[in-house]
Amino acid sequence: MTSVANDNGSAFLRAGSRRTAEDTCDSIKRIICAMKNTAMFCEKVTELMETNVEFNQKLQGGTSFTVFAPTDEAFLNVTEQLEQLDDKEMDEVILFHFNEEVVKTYEDLVCTEQLTSLTGQKSRTKCRRKSVGVYLKHQRGDGNLDLDQFPIIDVKSKEACDGIIHRLDHVMLPKLYKPFKDLVPAQKEPPKMAEPVDEEELDEDDDDEDDDDEDPEGTDQATKIPGEEEDNTDNVDGEAPNLTTDPNGETQFEEEVQKKHRIGALGINLIIFSTLLLCFVFVCMRR
Repeated sequence: MTSVANDNGSAFLRAGSRRTAEDTCDSIKRIICAMKNTAMFCEKVTELMETNVEFNQKLQGGTSFTVFAPTDEAFLNVTEQLEQLDDKEMDEVILFHFNEEVVKTYEDLVCTEQLTSLTGQKSRTKCRRKSVGVYLKHQRGDGNLDLDQFPIIDVKSKEACDGIIHRLDHVMLPKLYKPFKDLVPAQKEPPKMAEPVDEEELDEDDDDEDDDDEDPEGTDQATKIPGEEEDNTDNVDGEAPNLTTDPNGETQFEEEVQKKHRIGALGINLIIFSTLLLCFVFVCMRR
């Protein structure tokens, strides 16, 4: 058997060890009820021991624990919600604060590490930086995660013969129970809905819906930033970049092509006329 002495000379047992008659330290139950500001947790634990035989036997001795004990203020903050839980859910909340066969001091609690409670559900140790090299440690369940809560672990823990007790400023929740859903932080405002469309227009737009979904960059013309120029340097099929349309519906590109055609035709006519003129002059000189 391995025991570790605390500052008062008493001892507590590491996980897996058993108490003996010579040990004089206090039990977890007694310390919870003697600690400052944990009277409500003491009351809940006592009630559960009276109805749960297995839990009672484990707290009577032979099992070591790491316990997270919510303060009275923590319970008062959620009294309304806890009163709406049924007996099974309330028992689950209390058992969730007990981690069997593991003894973790404040220094032993490792950031991101998970502990398995008596319910089989896990809580996680979280660390938040307070200053350079100084971190606050938190312990939270999935329900606290949904509520965006970080229950703070009190640095001043209490050691017992069969484990160690850490105070918390929030009640840990293994999941988000229905009464607690009203406490979930308000989400961001949803995006504004588009203006209603006539049924006839909706039918015509249904054919184009799949094409719109294929635009990964969301580059719809209506959402482009004003003044931002479009880069068309990757044109295909020889299309000219940055073409604009005139009022008659003809593009500048088409106008340039037509102009070139007119110049070409004029050049051909000029060559023919010049040839005929030379022939005429040549014939006249022969005479």
